[in-house]
Formats: sequence, structure tokens, C-alpha cells
Amino acid sequence: MRYREIGPLALAAKARAEALGLEFHWYSPTPMCLFNPIAHALGNKGCAACDGLIHVAPDGRVLPCSSFRPEESVGDLLRDGFEAVWFGEKAQFFKTKRQAPSGCRSCDRFALCQGACPLYWREMGCEELEHAAMRMEAAES
Repeated sequence: MRYREIGPLALAAKARAEALGLEFHWYSPTPMCLFNPIAHALGNKGCAACDGLIHVAPDGRVLPCSSFRPEESVGDLLRDGFEAVWFGEKAQFFKTKRQAPSGCRSCDRFALCQGACPLYWREMGCEELEHAAMRMEAAES
């Protein structure tokens, strides 16, 4: 599913949950230029890789989040220790959000969504961002 399709589906799921008396929680990071979860009372959903979220595999490898492949670990707690992993260059790459698309890093909303999910962009490409940037520029002029 593309980011541009998420908004209507998330809002429909929220409405259905509320109609059933259920509390709806939205966890997926989304780029603010394509869907603003804050505007719909879903909270801020930015990339939390090596920031508010990590995954430690049974063999000690630390992944930026549980969706990354084991070979993409930022270090090994059992071999390298916490300090070397947590303050290492690989973890810093994610903590400083250098994995975000360049168009995201120059956006005034970047502090909120932090470029959304880097795995999404890797798999789907950044074409949606280019279209969103053009729409935002047109709206500002």
C-alpha cells in the first residue's frame, strides 16, 4: 500500500473502531506531506529507528527496528557491548535521521515525521514525495 492511500483507510478504521466503542491506535510512521495523523487526533508518527525503538535479536544483534533484516544490524550487544553499539556510527546514522530522503530533510515538517519509514522508501521509491512537494509549493503560492 502506498503512503498516499493510507489516510482514508486509517480514518475509516478509526471511525469504525469508534462506532464499535473501541479505542483505535495508529502506529505506522507516515510522511506529513502525504497524511498528517496529528490533524486527525492520531498522534505524531515519525520514524523511531534507533531513537524510540530498537530490536535485539536472540543472537545479540541490534536492529534499528524489528522490520530490518538481521544483516542490517547496527551492532552486536554480546560481542561489542552496549556503549559501542548505541553510540556507534551505524546507530547514529539512524538517530540523526540521515536515512530519510533528502526531500524530507529539507521540509519544514521534518521534525514531526522524520521522513517516515526508510524501509518504505527503499522498497517503493520516492516518487510520492516529489508529487507532494509540488502540491505543497503550489498551495503556498
